[in-house]
Amino acid sequence: MTTSRLVRRAALGAAFALLLGPAGAARYTVTGAAPVDAGPVAAREMALRDAEYQAAVFKGAHLQSSQRLDNAGSSESGRLQPDAGPAPTYRVLREGVRNSLYEVTVEMDDAPLSATAASRGRTPAPGPVCNEASARPLKRRVIATYFHLLRSAQAPDLPGLGTGVPAELARRLSLRPAFSGLSAATLALVADPQQAEPLEGAETVREIGRREDAQFVVAGRVIDTSVTGRRMRPVWFGSPANGVDPSARYEGPFAGLLGTGVQNQASERQFEIELWIYDAFTGAVLANDRLAETARGEVMPARPLAFGTQAFWNSDYGRAVSTVMDRAVTRLAETTGCIPFAARVARVEQRRVYLNAGGLDGLEVGDRLLVYKPRPATMIRSAGNTRELGVPETLVGDVELVQVQPKLSIGVVNNARLAVEAGDHVRFVPRR
Repeated sequence: MTTSRLVRRAALGAAFALLLGPAGAARYTVTGAAPVDAGPVAAREMALRDAEYQAAVFKGAHLQSSQRLDNAGSSESGRLQPDAGPAPTYRVLREGVRNSLYEVTVEMDDAPLSATAASRGRTPAPGPVCNEASARPLKRRVIATYFHLLRSAQAPDLPGLGTGVPAELARRLSLRPAFSGLSAATLALVADPQQAEPLEGAETVREIGRREDAQFVVAGRVIDTSVTGRRMRPVWFGSPANGVDPSARYEGPFAGLLGTGVQNQASERQFEIELWIYDAFTGAVLANDRLAETARGEVMPARPLAFGTQAFWNSDYGRAVSTVMDRAVTRLAETTGCIPFAARVARVEQRRVYLNAGGLDGLEVGDRLLVYKPRPATMIRSAGNTRELGVPETLVGDVELVQVQPKLSIGVVNNARLAVEAGDHVRFVPRR
């Protein structure tokens, strides 16, 4: 019997186990299966993910990604995620190898996470809910690159905006336990910011990922910093022009009386950015969003305020920009929060491999990571156009870390079906 048939039979058994339980039951059992050709560690992880997949199908889910199990082995590109509620918790009832498959039967509990946290006097952490999020936080490296200013004439009072936005995103990302934000503010992904699409930066993203050991890359454009509202205000002649349109000065009767006048000043201003989030391993665009906020009050400074200074953040316009920055960081966390921590193989010496991540990234001795071999010569593109979707990968085996330094880890390869090489990818296996 072929592996694909065995997996289908195991999936049918899992679905049958689910259907035996009463509708809406808080607890139910499900069995996942995976081939053992890449070793027991990889097989167990894939079987657990297959169990989650079966449970998600039963409970109602939307497809965030897919997992393929066939004669060529296992290749994983994500998961199904339930449409509502947190990911279920579970405990393993039994596991083992049968008919060339690693099978894991688990009991799942759909009790709301919020209720569990409340019973312990804790507030659930914001962000996406997934099984990876329940493990200790590992720092995913994010490189923030230059943001092109599409209409520079709108922002003569905002020097350093294009480099300031990525620097601020990197700073705010680093405040979160799951990210290490780095700024490459002078590096642009696309040559023509007016006409470019995010996909045009894919090759540069892959190069940045290789060079800077990054897992994700952020770029984008500042779309709008225009004044969208004005009001007439009295001013003293000789005072600095604060968002004043010189052509709008009142020169009627009594103008200039006691050295005063009325001028048309900016009172409302837009800040809008286009945010591009990339997977640095494949160059795929994970998100392309527009984020905007409108500021009201003193929105044009009397004198230019450098982006990112305390005086800028204290201004009405700076507070609106800060809101957009926070939304951008939240969007990145939501997009990448359930993607497993990944790193690269930097060097190989027989069974010992050197990884470009270490203790500063949260890794520890004894951690297990799955090894994947990318096949860049077979870039997958969307049907009918040249849009790049990603690079196929082959699951090779697993690595157990035996030494961890601040920026480097050394591991031993187990169960490798193919030779592990520099440039291969590793993904963290949570201890569960």
